[in-house]
Amino acid sequence: METLPKAISLYEPMGLSGDRRITQRFPMPGEPDFSRLDLATFVDDLRHLRLRYHSQRRDAAVASPMRRAMIRLIGTRALATYRIAKLMPYRQTLIWKDPLAVFCIPEGADNDFRSVVTFRPPLAQAASYRRLGWLPKIREIYDRYRSVYGAVAVVEDRLDQLEFDSVGAGALLWHLIHLRLLNLSGASLETAYLFAPAVTGESEAVAYEHLFHWLGYDMPARAQALLAERQAGVGRDVPKSGKTHDWNRTAEQANSYWNKVLSEDEACLVRDVNDDLWNEVQGVIQTRRAFSAGAEVAVRG
Repeated sequence: METLPKAISLYEPMGLSGDRRITQRFPMPGEPDFSRLDLATFVDDLRHLRLRYHSQRRDAAVASPMRRAMIRLIGTRALATYRIAKLMPYRQTLIWKDPLAVFCIPEGADNDFRSVVTFRPPLAQAASYRRLGWLPKIREIYDRYRSVYGAVAVVEDRLDQLEFDSVGAGALLWHLIHLRLLNLSGASLETAYLFAPAVTGESEAVAYEHLFHWLGYDMPARAQALLAERQAGVGRDVPKSGKTHDWNRTAEQANSYWNKVLSEDEACLVRDVNDDLWNEVQGVIQTRRAFSAGAEVAVRG
């Protein structure tokens, strides 16, 4: 996406080290601390690069000495991308790269942004949580979700059992996100693009060609070159422990390394929680393109 002409990219402005007004993980428009007007104001300030960032000490406890020095000098990746963006002349397209924005996708039509959502199977997402040791605050997230969107039986039944298990909590979070996105309709579908080559059967190159066409561009030569590098096998099947992103992995690698990370029992747990919903999601993907989940939001303007 960053290969688009005159594009700038912001990394997780809704994250823990992002904009100060975002006080919840996965903000949901319509909840008491994040109204739809709050979202509209945030998007306008985002578009005009008027954000104010949290303290940049988030990674200090776990970062290496070199990383801590870099954070003190330039801030976390979130702030660094913002500072770089403000220095870029002739900005045309802003890429808002932020999985925490997933519940804002239905508001795209009202706030003049389009969403590109990369779909990962539930086993792949659970493996990421397992590998990185992430434990989403699923009870807090679900309490807010229930107050805005209503109760979810699967989560109600499994929350006490899985709340403090990274794989189980990750599986429940996958369920909430995808259940919500299955309900997209009308204008929300027109402003969201489902990117899921693993489900559609497209090659990664063809999938990206379709994506760029939806955005109104031919696929840039730089994007083609990056995809060719990935296909050459530069990325790791399983990223290093603690490494959040491996930019050289193909989509296939990102979605298939779970069987080297999850135990048989953990894989069974994820399937038990999400197989029915995943089958439904795949059916929707195969029959309807303009649909979404887990988030890269392109803001034009």
